[in-house]
Parts: sequence; structure tokens; C-alpha cells
Amino acid sequence: RGSLRYLRPRCVYKGHGREWWQFAIAASLGAIREKRRSFSWDHMLSCIRTGRRYSELYHMALLGKLSTEDKDEKTLIEQAQPSEQLYVVRGQCVQRLKKELSDALQQSAAEEGRNSARVRAAPKKGVFARLYSRFTTNAATAS
Repeated sequence: RGSLRYLRPRCVYKGHGREWWQFAIAASLGAIREKRRSFSWDHMLSCIRTGRRYSELYHMALLGKLSTEDKDEKTLIEQAQPSEQLYVVRGQCVQRLKKELSDALQQSAAEEGRNSARVRAAPKKGVFARLYSRFTTNAATAS
């Protein structure tokens, strides 16, 4: 309601039907134009590129390898994009990181000549609990 306030005529209804009809048409067409814009190829392509870039930045942030410029870019993307989209991208990043950690742990266990099936799994307490417990178990037995 507040976003169309600048289009609203500053006169009474009576005797100013033309201005009020123009306001109604402009308000309706604005919503239609916004829907068309959001379904254009250029807009979708920019959303995909932004999502990929945010995915890279968030992944680096999880690893703690984010520079100052990247932090600023990540903040700008977070302010511009809807939170639902960011939530999905963050979930994908966490899943990718979990997979990378488990692959690295399995690879290090295979290099040490151990079977990855013999590694004991800790009870699930959080997102990374099982992966960190495997890492600490391997590190403790290797020392």
C-alpha cells in the first residue's frame, strides 16, 4: 500500500475520475510488469549467478578463508536476496562441506591403511559432531 503512495492523486474522488482511473491502471500494471521482469531470462540468469557466487562466499566463510572484500560482497548479497533463497543455498553449502570433510577423512584413513568402516561414529549431537568426532578419533590414534 505504501509503495504506490507516490502515484496516488492528491485530490478528492468526486470530479476527478480520470486521475483516479489512471492511478488504478498504473498500480495494476506495476504488479504485472514486476511479474514479467522476474520471469525474464536475464533476471533468472542473474539470480543463478548471484546464488553461485553466494555459495562460494558462504563456503569460504564456513572454512574461515573470507577476505574483507568478500565479506562486504557477501553482506551486499544477503541484503539484496530473499532470506528463503539464502537459507537454501546455506543448506547446500553445509551439505557440501560435510561431504568434503567425510571424503577427506575416508581418504586419510585409507592412506593410513585403516578401513573406514572401523572408525567409530559418535552420537549425533549437531551438524558436524559425527565428522569432528571421526577426525579427533583418527588424530588421537595416530599420535
